[in-house]
Formats: sequence, structure tokens, C-alpha cells
Amino acid sequence: MKKWINKVLTIVLIIIISVTVCCFLLLLAIIYPFYYLATISQRKRFKELHEAYQSYLQEIDGTEFFCYTNRKTSQSFVEEYILPKLDKNINMLFLEGWRVHSNFNEKFLLYALYNLKPKTVPCFMKVKEGNIISLSLHDELYAAVSGRVKLEDFLSTVDSKILELRETKKRI
Repeated sequence: MKKWINKVLTIVLIIIISVTVCCFLLLLAIIYPFYYLATISQRKRFKELHEAYQSYLQEIDGTEFFCYTNRKTSQSFVEEYILPKLDKNINMLFLEGWRVHSNFNEKFLLYALYNLKPKTVPCFMKVKEGNIISLSLHDELYAAVSGRVKLEDFLSTVDSKILELRETKKRI
């Protein structure tokens, strides 16, 4: 009797596993084509965005930016000490969350900021030959805000970063 019960249980278990595997494979066969089409569509959209982005970078080649955020610990410091010091050729990018306040294309600027290395602001950026050159002021700014660095030394660092940005040949 026990052997018979064990055989029945084994057969039932095999049937349950087989049905489960078949359902999984059937579901996979139904879902995979949609997933494949979605990834092809996503790749196509990404390629189109990247091509448009590269074209936009060519249009604004040579443009310089200063990017800063609405972070409470730095915004007033930046607006009081850095912005008045910058020449008119440097365009401001003010980030408020994921919103960019600028006269330039917000979608492409967000794409550029997302791909920055390192991803720290405030920073100076320049478009050069289809690339974004970025020089961060993050550590220097917060050292100045906290008083670890004198304001004059910080402003000197800002000047040297601008000079470095204008002389840089490669992507950073």
C-alpha cells in the first residue's frame, strides 16, 4: 500500500512540475516577443536621442556653462560670490531638482548632466568637439562655505578652473 501511495505522489508531483514548467514556457513564449519589440523600440529612441544630442552639441560647440543647484547650503553663496565674477560668455544652468533653468534645450542639458563624470555640481562645463568637458567646484565650494578655505583662495580657484576649462582639449 505504501509503495502505491509513493508512486501516486511521485506521479502527481511530476504532473504538477510539468504543468508549471509548461505554463511558464507558454507565458514566456507569449511575453518575449513584446519584450523584444519594446527593447528594439527603446534602442531606436535612445539612438535617435543620442544622434539629436550629438547634433545639438555640434550646434553649441564652444559654449561654456556654469551649473549650480538650489541646495540651501550653497545657492546664496554661489549667487553672491561666483555669479557676479563670471564673464558674460559663461551661461548659467540653474538646477532645481531635475528641472534646468536655462535658455538652452532642457532635454539635452539633462542628458549631458546625467552623463557627467564626476556627477558633482557646481561645475563649469564646456562643449568641445561633441563632448562635454566638466570641471567640478563641489569640494572647493563646500570648503569655502564651511570656512575651511578663505574666500580669496576660493575665488582664485574659480579663476583657475575657468582658465583650465578654456585650455582643456579632451573630455574629462
